[in-house]
Amino acid sequence: MPTCVECGVPVTNLYTEYSKGNIRLTHCEICNKFADKYVEHDFVIIFIDMLLHKPQVYRHLLFNRLEYRDHGIDPNVLKLEFVVFQFGLRLAVSLYIGDKYAIVKYNYITIALIISSFGKILLILMVIWDYNEFKYSWLINIVVITSNVEALEVFLNIGYCKTLLILIFGLGLKVLAQILFIKVTNSPLLLTVLSI
Repeated sequence: MPTCVECGVPVTNLYTEYSKGNIRLTHCEICNKFADKYVEHDFVIIFIDMLLHKPQVYRHLLFNRLEYRDHGIDPNVLKLEFVVFQFGLRLAVSLYIGDKYAIVKYNYITIALIISSFGKILLILMVIWDYNEFKYSWLINIVVITSNVEALEVFLNIGYCKTLLILIFGLGLKVLAQILFIKVTNSPLLLTVLSI
């Protein structure tokens, strides 16, 4: 069901289409703002608002843009650290929140993290442009972590401090799994110990 990006309340629709290319945005009955102003925005504006960590853009992407599927985590996800990180987050959320959400809604955690990890593109650009100052890559990780906190807070709606604690729990499990993998295999295959 579509969601108002301003207040998070479900709405019947986001816009009314009168003819091809002629739409009128729906006003939310609760906050009296447009239910989803991002329907008409270009992706560049959406990306800028993601950089600014606006909760409205994450509501747009999570609830209004993507079609929700409850088939579980994609089987193509084979990276151990990602699976452990997801497990840690889901465990922390289920321990903290309990029965607040149906089990299939927990897939929004995965969707939120994938969407909010857009900052990792900057690491790829550092490699492409042959930027050898990787000592600054931790700044990119900070951007990704803060973006993850914002996206998870939009879904969980429990406050930033509690969301950060849940994220730290998931990151901690991921780091422990990486250390265990390195110890068992004697192969530092997972070099991104502090990246998300």
